[in-house]
Amino acid sequence: AARGGSTEVETSYLTGGFSWNADYVLQLDPAGQEAGLQAWVTVENRTGASYREANLLLVAGDINQAPPSRDKMVYMAEATRAPSAPAFEEETLYDYHLYTMQRPTDLLDNQIKQISLFDAAGLKVSKHYKLRARPHFFRGAGNLSEKSKVSVSYSFENTEENQLGMALPAGVFRVYGRSASGSRQLLGEDRIGHTPEKETVELRVGDAFDLVAERVRTSSEKLADNLYRTSFEITIRNHRDEDVVVEVSEPVGGYWEVVSESLPHRKVNASELAFDVPVPADGETVLTYTVQVKY
Repeated sequence: AARGGSTEVETSYLTGGFSWNADYVLQLDPAGQEAGLQAWVTVENRTGASYREANLLLVAGDINQAPPSRDKMVYMAEATRAPSAPAFEEETLYDYHLYTMQRPTDLLDNQIKQISLFDAAGLKVSKHYKLRARPHFFRGAGNLSEKSKVSVSYSFENTEENQLGMALPAGVFRVYGRSASGSRQLLGEDRIGHTPEKETVELRVGDAFDLVAERVRTSSEKLADNLYRTSFEITIRNHRDEDVVVEVSEPVGGYWEVVSESLPHRKVNASELAFDVPVPADGETVLTYTVQVKY
């Protein structure tokens, strides 16, 4: 030191025994078109020591440590400021995101503590029905058939225009609806990765009860040593009292070309095509197409 006397020293060190995770509750309105969102963080202290009146900072991102490797870190320091509203302030920290709690908190040894991260209301939500084929349908020859489940997912835009627009730490989303009596009912849950602002969040909640799909490989021809032509018939029955659209995804592989189709396809990527199939209420739609694939 340049001169003698007392001074303040800040000591930083890494310790094991702390962990945290984010949990989200998405509450849909009766129509399933808007939702309220509650976000929570759960902090667990297994360090063997208690921390009272601590400032809590949470870092979200894929942080490399050698070893151990962790994708979330917890920072704490002794608090010297007065308590304020129990909320987190979010900011960008280089390539990560930092969430600073706006009041001191106690984290006791062997304690699991849940703290509100943020609330949002009025999010616009979209529902999707999806039917994805298994790759074995596009390999081999001969007739093949099976009944398939139609999955249900909900999505929303993480933007300010959609009442949100902030970095979302990785965690589990639980999606709830309301029954006719008004009670909250769990529709399903899904896990998201770290999601920045202006990205779309899509949550798969389960399989539709009232949608039934049956897939049949009606013909398959070997035109050359590496050239095949295959035809499919996909029947989707809708036992709901409203029209739906089902996205049918086909992982055909190889160098493919659709030579006939009952509905227009779209190219998802080099090895996958998809159809948007409208199915009327209490009715059915049959999709047929033939694809030629070169391996």
